Amino acid sequence: MAQSFRRTALAVFFTFVSIVGTYFLAAQQGWLGMERDPGEISGAARDAVLVQQRVAEQAAIAAGMRSGTDKQILFGDLHVHTTNSTDAFLWSLPIYGGEGSH
Repeated sequence: MAQSFRRTALAVFFTFVSIVGTYFLAAQQGWLGMERDPGEISGAARDAVLVQQRVAEQAAIAAGMRSGTDKQILFGDLHVHTTNSTDAFLWSLPIYGGEGSH
């Protein structure tokens, strides 16, 4: 019994060490991505007319939001799942207090 426990403990230990070693090797080799320095802006600048149109559009939206006439509070269920979705199926099971899968 003790020898079986030792073998299991050694197997778990070596598995853990190999996983941690693989992670550190991957990090050292850059397989998990590398840190980058800030980049430089490249490419042509946006057309001034386009920038002015966007600024005007944003100002109009902001003015409409401040006036209060365009605001509308909506109530209702804004997050809905179909019966085909995994979440709806899993969380409606009787074990979780749901009605069951339909």
